Amino acid sequence: MRILLDTNLLVRLAEIGTPQNIDARSAITSLQNLGHELCVVPQVIYEYWVVATRPTAFNGLGISIATADKAIEKWLQAFIFCSDEANIFLIWKKLVKQFQTSGKPAHDARLVAALQFHQLDALLTFNAVDFQLYTQLKVFTPEQVNQLPPSSLRCKQFEIAKFPFGYLVLLRLLLIYSKNHCPSSGRGFLKKQSHALKPTPRIAKIIFS
Repeated sequence: MRILLDTNLLVRLAEIGTPQNIDARSAITSLQNLGHELCVVPQVIYEYWVVATRPTAFNGLGISIATADKAIEKWLQAFIFCSDEANIFLIWKKLVKQFQTSGKPAHDARLVAALQFHQLDALLTFNAVDFQLYTQLKVFTPEQVNQLPPSSLRCKQFEIAKFPFGYLVLLRLLLIYSKNHCPSSGRGFLKKQSHALKPTPRIAKIIFS
């Protein structure tokens, strides 16, 4: 899956040693190791900068500009950057009217608009409740990711396609070999083998759709 990271994930990554920092790092590492693509959009970078460089007396992190900039450069290397596009505004405008959104939640609506425009699959956030209006949106928290067994987090599209694709390539090579070297008996053998190892309809649908 391609998963959008909310601003609070980046903020927690900057708070070294806190429980939520550990949760955020663990969830991100697990998802990346299992083949998921983690994405950021300009909005989460802007919002991170505001919180990170704001003084602690005003509920910020009090991080220096140089440190905040270094963190952003690191994340732009680690995550996929999805740029702002004009049509995101049109999607946002439709969402805030549809859900009668007012005040601060309009910022969350813009994240949803970016997610829809870039055709991302899900959102990772510490504040899932902020997105409960969007019932068709897949929302995960780091706590949920960390509590699930690795098998249920595995990137299924890669896992499902890996064996059948290799099998099809191998079968094709065997067919070519049998045609050149075993014209009489090879086809019967391969026909039996291909029938025995035939991919399930679900796998075949994923590969050939």
